[in-house]
Amino acid sequence: MFFAADVGATVSIGSAIVGALVALFGVMGYQSRRARLSAIRDAFNDVVSALASGETERRLAGAVLLRRFFDRSSELGVRDLLGRRRAPYAEEAVSVIAAVLRGLPSGDLQKLLADGLAYAPTLESVDLQRTNLQGAYLAPRRSHGTLERADFYRADLSGGSLKLARAPKAVFYQARLRDTVLRGADLKGANFFEADLTGAVFTGAELEGASFAGARNVPAELEPFLGPDRGYGSSARAPAPEAARAPAARRSVFLSLPSQRTPLQEAVCDRLVTLLGQQGLETQRLPRSDYPPSDAMSEIYRRLGGCVGAVVFGFRVPASTTGESSPGVSPWTHAEAGMAYACNLPLLIIREPGVDVGVFHDAVGGHRTHLVDLHEAWDEHLVAQSLGPWLAELDGS
Repeated sequence: MFFAADVGATVSIGSAIVGALVALFGVMGYQSRRARLSAIRDAFNDVVSALASGETERRLAGAVLLRRFFDRSSELGVRDLLGRRRAPYAEEAVSVIAAVLRGLPSGDLQKLLADGLAYAPTLESVDLQRTNLQGAYLAPRRSHGTLERADFYRADLSGGSLKLARAPKAVFYQARLRDTVLRGADLKGANFFEADLTGAVFTGAELEGASFAGARNVPAELEPFLGPDRGYGSSARAPAPEAARAPAARRSVFLSLPSQRTPLQEAVCDRLVTLLGQQGLETQRLPRSDYPPSDAMSEIYRRLGGCVGAVVFGFRVPASTTGESSPGVSPWTHAEAGMAYACNLPLLIIREPGVDVGVFHDAVGGHRTHLVDLHEAWDEHLVAQSLGPWLAELDGS
């Protein structure tokens, strides 16, 4: 009896000690997690501050570092009470990226942030309304990533890619998907209501139950599968586009010019025409004297119809004409530029200092629209270098 009682007491004491140790280590682990989360929060705040900086290098660095908050195996990940790794600030990082992209023009910072979204553990039901996602590659980098029910209301995905993305029931309401690649994506039940699908590629995409009601420029190869309600009624994957037309033997670009130009401005035009000629491009213009007395818009459209691109000049009106120098931009300049963009022609916008209204504003730059600033002295090498991205789009690359 004594032996049994002794053993029982020993077991009780041992259990109490073990329980105390478990409690102690639990408290220590809790405190350690709190300290860890506090350090991660401080790091997150530092990255957000970098994004708000006025220094370009700091903002770019912040855009790169923000992706670390998606990696649960990194130093910015923690273990939960069950020992599983997680990224505690992943949702906040997505929200910050989306917020910044709502007011950010296209460029290096915008591209870094947009591409970074694909590294998130999940983008399911993510709110990406009105974001600038031009050129972004949004197919999730992780095997479990998904864009299911993602909301792209009025987002701009022009020139981007959702290749092989899993995005069933995603909402593309009034979104811009000009030249967007959706090849092989799961888009079952997606909503493309009033979206602009000019040049979008759906080859191999799953579209059963997707709605194209009100969508603009729906690819011709999808039309046979759309019912009266513009719903995609087939479980078959989307076919490839029809063979593209052979390029025209003579490639022309449309020049939009102010009618009043100084000899120096005329020389700039001539030099640019020479550069374009070296690229095998011809130019055509519609002088103000050739505008018809009625239905002028139809004549502009006819001229643009045979072109592969457009160049729009923004010159200042000579002081001798107006008494003081002023932006030499007429309403017809904006009309021609707008119609060229509507025709899906790559735009090259060339402006002198001080010309920044309408189509010459910085906000216009983006997908298929390239801004080039002229300096006091003509720099042929710099101008030719600036033409590169626009010329690449003319070639379809």
